[in-house]
Amino acid sequence: MKSKLIAGSITLLIITILIISGPANAFTIGFSILNSEVNKGEAIGFSVSIDISDNENINDIGYILLEIKKASSCKFSADGTILEGCDGMSIEKNFANLSFGYGYGYGPKKLEYDITLNTENYVPGTYQTYIYLSVNGKLNEKKEGRITIRRSSEMKSCSVRAKDGELEVNGTEFGKNNKINFYVPDKNAVNGEGYLTGQKNRIRFSYNFNVDDVLEYSNESVVIAVSGEYQIGIGKKVKEPATITIDKKDNKIDIIGKGFNAQELEVSFMKGC
Repeated sequence: MKSKLIAGSITLLIITILIISGPANAFTIGFSILNSEVNKGEAIGFSVSIDISDNENINDIGYILLEIKKASSCKFSADGTILEGCDGMSIEKNFANLSFGYGYGYGPKKLEYDITLNTENYVPGTYQTYIYLSVNGKLNEKKEGRITIRRSSEMKSCSVRAKDGELEVNGTEFGKNNKINFYVPDKNAVNGEGYLTGQKNRIRFSYNFNVDDVLEYSNESVVIAVSGEYQIGIGKKVKEPATITIDKKDNKIDIIGKGFNAQELEVSFMKGC
């Protein structure tokens, strides 16, 4: 008899805990880029989906945020209404009869959105993109991707050396002791390559890269997409794409990646660019 009372008490305790805590969070966001590389002026398509469990309330979704780092962002509600930003973007929802209830078990099982980005006003380059889902005031998921906007190139070849400038790696200033050297071959030749180095006291930074594409070429500037690996001292090598911008007017070079950026390196040699 005593053991039955104990068992009954334990069961009641478990049920009480479940009632108090409520159902577990079960919103899962999906994110894909339909065409990640386009020419300037062409559209890029994003597909966003949110899977909702039977026990979740769609009203718990605060917003969905698409961020194109250092360019723009688009914040919208679960019903597809634009809340903030979204310049040059359109949102089409792929579900009907959206139901907002006051308990659990309401609403569709899956929300789907098609987002179209017009790249006409974007500077050619490579951009990191992120998708966030806010549930009950917390950003509980983030997925990322990368888009590249390019402009047709008429450049045949390019060789560059530059130095100094300002280098920052993962939030740490490395100062002005920096060098970059790279070349871009003729269009039909093998891929170009290069390196960026920096020195802070006895700590050395190095980034070795391959030239992937010429995104923009004009009388004023050249924008080049590269990819490679950087290393701090004898630490682990980190794979990272970056974008090089040559300002022909001021004879300056910027190279910007996700974890590092070097700006206003002074050109000491440039040929064919």
